[in-house]
Amino acid sequence: MRCPSWLSIGGCEVVNGAALTDALTYQRSMGKRRPVAVSCVECVADRIDPCVPDYLRYWTDPVGTPTPTLPTPTPLPWYRSDQPASSEFLGFAFSEPPTGLGSPISRNPTLRSGGGSYAGPVILSGREMTFRLTAVAMTPRGLAWGLRWLEDLLTSVGSCDTRSIDFRLLCPADGADWSEGVWRANRVALTQIARTDFGDASACVEEITFTLLAEDPWLSQCPRICAAMAYPSAKPNPCDTYDPCETPCPPQVDCDTLRGECGEWCTRFRICCSVRPNNIGREAVRVRLLTDKYGAGPVLIRAYPDPDGLACPPSCETTPLREIALSVPANSEVIVDSATRMITVTSGDTGLTTDGSGLVHVGATKTHDWLIFDGCDSWCVCVETWGECNALRLRAEITVVHQELAAA
Repeated sequence: MRCPSWLSIGGCEVVNGAALTDALTYQRSMGKRRPVAVSCVECVADRIDPCVPDYLRYWTDPVGTPTPTLPTPTPLPWYRSDQPASSEFLGFAFSEPPTGLGSPISRNPTLRSGGGSYAGPVILSGREMTFRLTAVAMTPRGLAWGLRWLEDLLTSVGSCDTRSIDFRLLCPADGADWSEGVWRANRVALTQIARTDFGDASACVEEITFTLLAEDPWLSQCPRICAAMAYPSAKPNPCDTYDPCETPCPPQVDCDTLRGECGEWCTRFRICCSVRPNNIGREAVRVRLLTDKYGAGPVLIRAYPDPDGLACPPSCETTPLREIALSVPANSEVIVDSATRMITVTSGDTGLTTDGSGLVHVGATKTHDWLIFDGCDSWCVCVETWGECNALRLRAEITVVHQELAAA
């Protein structure tokens, strides 16, 4: 299995050890430039997602076998068809392992008057990560182009769709999940950048060092599906004891608007899955909701205690300990992401993505609860709504993101 070093910034691939090795091998064997005919795109096209398995087929093919067709973007995001120098730049490689990937926890101790010190409270600061890369090109002008491209990318982190970086630290075992060893840092900004000039105007190799600050100290692994996209169901527990005209209604629901609508509003429909922290780091829940032309609401994302890991879906009488209540607009995708503490809504009509926090129903003195779990206790997370008519307007997917303060 090929397992290259790898780094992407804002969705734009910067380091791909396999691609760079192939390019150098091609140069040595053919004695000429890598052809511009290689399919290349700008990073402003569809972003690389390291958690999409098809993309990394390129990594795992045995050396010497034909490279399969890759989803866009391909591994040369710096290429521009109107800039000949861009085809003369080959890529970047790590000069040394990145630093700043350990735990960012610290304390500020103070002296005690009687001797010794007070440890002080735990401080969870942002994460400073330093990367030293070697740029490799076929010509000096190709080298200059590659360095300019990277510096422009670093100074505008966020313009390539996200303010995140993805990198690989460890290789998975043969036959294991290829995403092992891939980590993501969120809300990243550049703090320092410097070049190491080797003093030769004809050089085709140069080092560049930069430091990125991640405002979010948690590092995330690839999300894993906990409950696949599906319509909420009334099975196996019907929970048909809810009557909107006799018992309290769900948040922000007027009973008069429910009476007489299609379907039976007394039945709770839901899709559930178990979340089991392993006492290392924490588990953050990400819920994706899709609606038809009518929209859906109220939709409740609830977390039920399940200490024995045996009661999911929970019984109808179980009380949720955490809850996010929201309405989903018509023909939209809403993502409630506890890993990044963001709610976004994407219109199916315009394709525009905007902040979706205004969709959440909150009380006068209470905000919603992010679904983040640590320790060893199991939880059952459910997406719920009432009535068959409402349930048929909604599809839901639940994924779980493992997060740690120190990557390994």
